[in-house]
Amino acid sequence: MRKWRLLALLVIALGIFSLPSITVRPVHATDPGWNGSGKVTLDQYSGNAPKVVYVPPGIGSDTEFMFFLSATGTCGTNPQTYTILLITSSNEFQSHSSVDQSPFCAQPFSTGGSLDAAFDPATNLIYLIFVDTTGIAQVSRVSPSLVGSTHFSDSTRRSTGQSSNSPSITYDPIAGLLLASNIFGSTQCNGPNVLCGPINVAKSTDGITWTNLGQATADISGPLTATTYGGASIRYSGTYAGSPPNGAGVHIIFVQSNFAVMLAHTCVVTSSQGFSCYGAHDLGIASTNRPIALDNPTQSAALEPEFAWTGTDSGGHINVMENAQPKTVLSETAFSGPDLAFIANKNKFLLSWRGTDCINWPFCAPYNHLNVEPQNALTDGASYVSQTAPPSTMCTGQTAQVSITMQNTGTAVWAIPSADPNPFRLGSQNPQDNNVWGFSRVEIAALTNGYSPSLPGPGTQWTFSFTVTAPSSPGTYNFQWRMVQEGVTWFGDYTPNVQVNVHSCSVTIRIVSYPTTDYYTRSHGLAIDTPLPNPWWPPYQSGYEFLVTGSQFDYSRTVTLTLGSHYVQEAASGYVPNYAWHTKIYINGVLTAEGDVGRTNPLQANFNV
Repeated sequence: MRKWRLLALLVIALGIFSLPSITVRPVHATDPGWNGSGKVTLDQYSGNAPKVVYVPPGIGSDTEFMFFLSATGTCGTNPQTYTILLITSSNEFQSHSSVDQSPFCAQPFSTGGSLDAAFDPATNLIYLIFVDTTGIAQVSRVSPSLVGSTHFSDSTRRSTGQSSNSPSITYDPIAGLLLASNIFGSTQCNGPNVLCGPINVAKSTDGITWTNLGQATADISGPLTATTYGGASIRYSGTYAGSPPNGAGVHIIFVQSNFAVMLAHTCVVTSSQGFSCYGAHDLGIASTNRPIALDNPTQSAALEPEFAWTGTDSGGHINVMENAQPKTVLSETAFSGPDLAFIANKNKFLLSWRGTDCINWPFCAPYNHLNVEPQNALTDGASYVSQTAPPSTMCTGQTAQVSITMQNTGTAVWAIPSADPNPFRLGSQNPQDNNVWGFSRVEIAALTNGYSPSLPGPGTQWTFSFTVTAPSSPGTYNFQWRMVQEGVTWFGDYTPNVQVNVHSCSVTIRIVSYPTTDYYTRSHGLAIDTPLPNPWWPPYQSGYEFLVTGSQFDYSRTVTLTLGSHYVQEAASGYVPNYAWHTKIYINGVLTAEGDVGRTNPLQANFNV
């Protein structure tokens, strides 16, 4: 357990002082999607984690809005009361606007408060939620466009009617509702300095009138409870792939008393005006701050959201986890946060947090700089590992089981069609996009791990196992493949080319026979690649008799055989020499065997395909 961080929380809550950051040499692998490139440490500092909301083009001029708490605003320097400030940017805070000061005074995290915000595209408004000086959650509508010289209006502020230590807000486009979650800690749950409380939810259609839905529940886990220091985040997700029912819905990510991070998913307002989630499960991670889960809306219900949280190591490193892949520990440390925003026009996440630096030791509570870091552009890469190719010689129409193993050497997860409009597949080459083997693409057959598909993440190997069918025309054909992200690019190694000689394995067997010393009607039998039994005719055997006649005949049959050596046997049911027939056997028009035949004297023709 991070004792120094718990101690820091205690002394801040007492309003005494904050501890300086502890520098820990990073020993963890860095996610290529979060390698620090583009990180900005802002000149603003805060007593709380920032909240970034993205407003798309046409509404707010493609703008990122960052809300944070400051001890330097009109609310004074009282450690119990901070002013909510706002800065905006259109380039991931590489530069930003001047500070827009709100008329709102709020409690910082150190006294049980925090803030959150959500954009509602139905009204083109941002809804800001925070804890006022009396400990009640308040919601205010914020205009993405300036109204005069500010985005704020005090006249839009309304109370949710709930006491809160950790408010959060989201917009559910399916239900057309704003949903606010609140935690009010009243029970000691992990020592004298940690309080737990129920996760309560309220709903509104306009952000003005709020209806309390009571404590959130999960069908499997029952009533949901969280710690006040860890808190909870409520978010709409269009991509969560939990146990059925799958698909879009609201989820709540929260911290329990043992630091375990839980995800309650597929949550809805019930007919009895309650708030119920289909289930809740332990994510297998631990956090000391409020975690966040946010989806990429360009993905669908095959992938879990992006998760971010502060780990329980001694340095307070930021952790991220995407699409159920193993977590990645970043080199950055957070005093509070982190938070995630999805920048839709760039199809990537923006990470923000309150740092662990201190510019006013020992009074650090309001004096930690704010930081942002954009997710790096993902790269596609693949290296060839091994293959089981078809045999070098095949018959037309013959099938073969093959496999190809490729390693993901890029930074992107190889997503399937249900998870990405530009899915990853194995594609045919030499020539590109050919259908020689029956198709031009091989899908990634995702394996489920209970909540989401197990997909080929960076560094992992993936084996494509499939069945090919040889072409219908004889010839020499290439067997070669390469990875492709549909609609984006071909990438990575080509598999070694294998040339396959395809032959026509269609064989026409012609039997010409006539009686020489026989005067009776006889049964005539034919066997392919097996001795002709005696007797072969019904009722003793079936499948061998092909004709019953006493006259000369000319009979043909076409069969498809495998490559290699073969033979056929033909006979008549009379005895040689008194009841003999004379037979000629042609294979593909070539006379291959000739002689007298009887029931104990079959004629055999040997040949190769």
